[in-house]
Amino acid sequence: MKYIKHIFVGQLLVFLFFFQVNAQPEIGILVGLSNNKLTGDPPPTGAFQYKMGFQAAVHIDFELSDYVRLSFQPGIRSGGAKVAFKDPDLEEFKDSLKVNVALISIPLLVKITSLSEKVYFTGGIALELPSKVQVDNGQDKLDISDELKKYNITADFGLGFKIPIKSTTGYIELRYIQGLVNISENLDEDLAYLPRTKSTAIQLLFGWQVPIKKINNYEK
Repeated sequence: MKYIKHIFVGQLLVFLFFFQVNAQPEIGILVGLSNNKLTGDPPPTGAFQYKMGFQAAVHIDFELSDYVRLSFQPGIRSGGAKVAFKDPDLEEFKDSLKVNVALISIPLLVKITSLSEKVYFTGGIALELPSKVQVDNGQDKLDISDELKKYNITADFGLGFKIPIKSTTGYIELRYIQGLVNISENLDEDLAYLPRTKSTAIQLLFGWQVPIKKINNYEK
């Protein structure tokens, strides 16, 4: 837990530092779809499959150079996965369970923009805090929060395209998220829904951002 606190405090200090040295950051919002999956040890006779969710966040970008920015993007994400169990008669997997996970996500990313300023690459790490974990079998929803750790750490990588909208900027981004730590480590596979797993996701995001100096000009 101390390791997680250090990451969070480090992100906060970096955020405050660049807020002081860069008086005119860009702020914005992003929303999108998140296709989530768990990897690792599925339940006995089961297999993890993708499950659609969503992502929503605000972001503040600080200019490090003409083509490099530091982006702080706190928000929420719905994750989890579908669990398909093998039908012994048909010898194929059928959807049986849904693992629903609601997360508070705190990414800290670096954005590198191309010389044309239309295409950008982003990468960094994120701290995720599960706020709700349920298993849905189609009839009942069971809380399994005790099977997951209180945190998750992911590596985030994205490729985006910027769209100028007058004095602001819209963008479309394709992002990949890979869990770096196990979010569950239950050794008794016969009793656990999630024996030992990591999280992954592929996201399609849509965003809009505006420099704070533009906001100040509007107010004047």
